[in-house]
Amino acid sequence: MPKTKIQSLSLALLVFLCLQAQVQSSFDLHSLRSNMTNLQATTWGDIEFKQDSYGVYVEADLIYNPSFSSNRSDFTNLLTNMTEAAGTAKMMLSLVNSESMVATDCSYFSYYDCSEYSDCKEYDTKNSFDFPWFSANTKIAQGEIYLDYIYWVLSPADLYIAYSCINDGTVIGSERYGVIGLGTGGNPGSDFYEKLFSIYIASDLSKGKLLFKNAAATYAKSTEAVYTLYANSTWQVPTNSGHIKVRDSAIDFHGNIMFDINTDVALGIPYFTYIYVLSYLNEVSGLNCDGTNYYRPICTYNGKIKDLPDVIINFNKNLLKVPSDLYASVISEGSSFYLNFKATHPSLTGKSFVTDSFSNSLILGTRFMSYYFPVFDATSGFNMIYLYPSGSLPPEPNNWWIFAVIAGAILIIMVVVGCYIKKKRDLSAENNNTISVAADNNTTNVVYNTVYQAPLIENQQRNDPDAYNAQQSQGIQGIYPTFNNNYQNN
Repeated sequence: MPKTKIQSLSLALLVFLCLQAQVQSSFDLHSLRSNMTNLQATTWGDIEFKQDSYGVYVEADLIYNPSFSSNRSDFTNLLTNMTEAAGTAKMMLSLVNSESMVATDCSYFSYYDCSEYSDCKEYDTKNSFDFPWFSANTKIAQGEIYLDYIYWVLSPADLYIAYSCINDGTVIGSERYGVIGLGTGGNPGSDFYEKLFSIYIASDLSKGKLLFKNAAATYAKSTEAVYTLYANSTWQVPTNSGHIKVRDSAIDFHGNIMFDINTDVALGIPYFTYIYVLSYLNEVSGLNCDGTNYYRPICTYNGKIKDLPDVIINFNKNLLKVPSDLYASVISEGSSFYLNFKATHPSLTGKSFVTDSFSNSLILGTRFMSYYFPVFDATSGFNMIYLYPSGSLPPEPNNWWIFAVIAGAILIIMVVVGCYIKKKRDLSAENNNTISVAADNNTTNVVYNTVYQAPLIENQQRNDPDAYNAQQSQGIQGIYPTFNNNYQNN
């Protein structure tokens, strides 16, 4: 086998073996992660939102996994000593609370028994506060929650245990152990590794992620924020004066603006403001929205959705645009759609219920966050919210090996094709050398034959001079015509 072919095959085999090792490594890591049935907290700052019939939740560990080092910067144990841990729980998230809560008796929340956790200590100090969806009467405890072993740890720190709650009677808290507060103040030990996170929501609301970094470069269409908002420590944007505008009509608004992943509409609008906004929309020619339904009312329209006016939220010198492709979900083209708004008030029930503390708040829900990618950043000492135009959800990190295999296959094909082309070139060069040698040999033979056969030519000239002259005049080329002349001249 030619040396070049052996080298090419060796290179291809080496590439293939390296690729296999890389893919096997990714398989092993993926298998390791997927087998963590009771250990859901990560150390890579990438938290998947999950959903069930009760809404969105995250999974967190309620006890410390002993295989992890107490040093949060130590990643070694993640891959070498990872073991399963009990105590993983489904938790709600609140951006507008710094307090994190579990429950002994609160609506439909699962029972949390402090005595079952070795690091939990319960005190008699009582406190009360509001989440957007219920009010909680609590006792203070020292406890643990691990949303991520590097980026968000409550250990040991103030953990509030709710012993009674007040809400509208809905099934808030079903199959949940409590609420993790992502606010940045008021709860010592609610420890962000860095006070920075992003929220990605897919356009169809089917999936999303909490990412402890500014992920705009990956999840947004542009790395330039279209809006910059100044917030307080619970990520609420105070509005000293503002209004909500539809075409030339506007209603004043003086509440806070907040974000909530448990609100599955674009906007949650305080009831009395909502009534005006709905009436302004109904002034649009051909548009009629149901005024009796306070949650995603059905509207009919005899035009094109894209021609509907924007809803503009004017506050603090910002003009926050809510376009029709965000607030309208088409039921049937050209006839009806769901209006992705809801009215909110403490006297309303179901998804329209809010506690008193949030009765004047304008809520930006998951549909809004699927359109504008939000980044929450307090690393400068000030709580800033940046809104980017949302992009597409990239491939899952656990599936990156598929792309490695494809890239490796392309590389192998390129190597094989390169070897084939090189082989063809070498063969062509070898053939050219053979032809050159043959030509040299033929030249020698021609000269030899010319000299050797000269008497035959002379005999032909003597015996049949007419045929000889005819051949010469027609330029007949044999193996020695040129040299015949030379011979004759000689």
